[in-house]
Amino acid sequence: MKKSSKKKPTWTDLKRQLADLDRPALLGLIQDLYAASKSNQAFLHARFALGEDVLEPYKTLNP
Repeated sequence: MKKSSKKKPTWTDLKRQLADLDRPALLGLIQDLYAASKSNQAFLHARFALGEDVLEPYKTLNP
C-alpha cells in the first residue's frame, strides 16, 4: 500500500478556494477572522487605516 504524502496548503491553494466565494461569503469570512482574535482586528484596522494611530497595537507588541 502506497503512503499518500499530503503537502501543506499554500497561498495558491487558498487563493483557488477564495476565487469561488461570492461577496457575502468573503465578507462573512472576514467577519469570522475579525471576531477570532484581537490580532486580526488590529491587522484589519491597520490595513484599512481605521482609527488615529493604526500602528499603535504593533508598537506595543514590539517595544
